[in-house]
Amino acid sequence: MEEKWKIAIVEDEEDVLVEIDRIVRNIWKDEMDDVEICLYGSGRAARAAIRDGGRFDLYLLDVEMPDVDGLKLAGEIRERDGESCIVFVTAHERYALRGYHYRAYHYIMKDEGYQKHLQGVLREIRADWSEQKSKYYVINAIGHGYIRIRMDRIVYLDVEGKNVVFHCKNGERYAERKTLKAVYGELDQKMFVQSHRSIIVNIRHIANIEGGTVRMDGYDELLPVSSHLRETLQMGMMNYWRNR
Repeated sequence: MEEKWKIAIVEDEEDVLVEIDRIVRNIWKDEMDDVEICLYGSGRAARAAIRDGGRFDLYLLDVEMPDVDGLKLAGEIRERDGESCIVFVTAHERYALRGYHYRAYHYIMKDEGYQKHLQGVLREIRADWSEQKSKYYVINAIGHGYIRIRMDRIVYLDVEGKNVVFHCKNGERYAERKTLKAVYGELDQKMFVQSHRSIIVNIRHIANIEGGTVRMDGYDELLPVSSHLRETLQMGMMNYWRNR
């Protein structure tokens, strides 16, 4: 089962909303079957979708909007998701520093010719996604048969009895009768780190590490971190994001 990349465009000026949508569709024109685009004409509408469980891989946000501005919206996004990509597209340069506080991928000024700048940023994101999509893991899932999962969609793995359980984005889970050690040897070691004798986490989905626990994006449960693996986990996380 493969998930689509999801893109949210949030802009209160209808002509700009339509223009950004056109640019996005042009960048992904050869892969539209793999992409889902949602348009929101206000911050309030986007916030309602997010609070209702909506989650996107890329957010293109205006900053100054009359109801819920893009910075407040970015704050809510980061409370729920530390891994998605946020790009601000705005006419107001003075918010740039605050925008990067929310780990924005880019801050694009809506000046003359901003479309070309936006196209360049989106091409970078598309190339990154294409690289991620090329990495799959095939499992013989109990009750599903053989399925192919993108590694970047796997949030963490743990052990239940004699099975390894793959916990994926959007709450999906699959079990395979295999040892954790065998699975770990087949995963991308730059992306996955063992945090406990019975748990492997995907570094890109770590929301935070606190004391002897780690919280993953989209999951409320705190996962235990073994004391002798804590430093390895922290270093793996730092190295992964340093090379992004």
